[in-house]
Amino acid sequence: MLPEGDNLEISHKLAQPHAWLTVGEDKPVVSGPGEVGATAKKFSKFFLEDSGEYRMGVWREHSQEVFLEGKKLSGRFLLVYFPAPGGRRVWIMDRPDDQTPIAAHRDIEDEIAELRGKRQAYLIWAMPGKRPIPIKISGRPPEGFVMAETLLAAMDDTKDPWKAYEKVSSGNVRKTYFIPFAKADEEKRLVYGVVLEPDALDAQGDQVSAPEIEQAAHAFLERSRVLGEGHVRRAKAEVLESYIAQKAFDLGDQEVAEGSWVLCVRVDDPDLWQRVKAGEVTGFSVGGFGKRD
Repeated sequence: MLPEGDNLEISHKLAQPHAWLTVGEDKPVVSGPGEVGATAKKFSKFFLEDSGEYRMGVWREHSQEVFLEGKKLSGRFLLVYFPAPGGRRVWIMDRPDDQTPIAAHRDIEDEIAELRGKRQAYLIWAMPGKRPIPIKISGRPPEGFVMAETLLAAMDDTKDPWKAYEKVSSGNVRKTYFIPFAKADEEKRLVYGVVLEPDALDAQGDQVSAPEIEQAAHAFLERSRVLGEGHVRRAKAEVLESYIAQKAFDLGDQEVAEGSWVLCVRVDDPDLWQRVKAGEVTGFSVGGFGKRD
């Protein structure tokens, strides 16, 4: 075990032959000058200090959480790219007192928002016993990665990111519907609008029926009531009204069809309200997943 308060300086290695994992296991291995692991003029000696298995935790661009199951090193460790004297940066391995996995206490939405603010490109969300979720924060996702917006949209139905990842990686079709605000009350910071309209065609020629809209509206109130900003982060806003139009009526300059889902939202975030007033945020957008027959 690492002495309390100590850490190790480490370095990432290029891919090595698997057989190297057991070099020095039974006895030290000496490599002569010019041989693998030695310099041109000096010998080197290899010792196998510890062996075992590891599990992935949360990985970011400049920090990696791992769980070691070795004979000497065991527990939760953090590998951090750390500023060092002389203006250089080094990788440091530390065993924190708090052994709770990041994914067990940290909100993935907050993590994604933080990394987006730092302009980092990816996140691996994992903990022992759970399948790692490779998430692309920005740019085109490589094979096997899921876009952050897609994962967060799938979490509208479940707060479990692993269930959401299973949903989006199972071949389901991603759907997003957008309808402009019908009217706004500047004094009260209220916006009114239709979320879904029965049988309206989206860009892919798909429709949502009135019974499906009613089911979605009720599920939103029962399970979530959380509003998002751009399908990326939670918005500082409150739902004040949510209802299904029992008959057609006019809302501001917009005609609301019978069976439509209508929301009234109070925007509590001053910056977001300014974007609404400036015409940068112009309507409600609802996303989901489904299988196309």
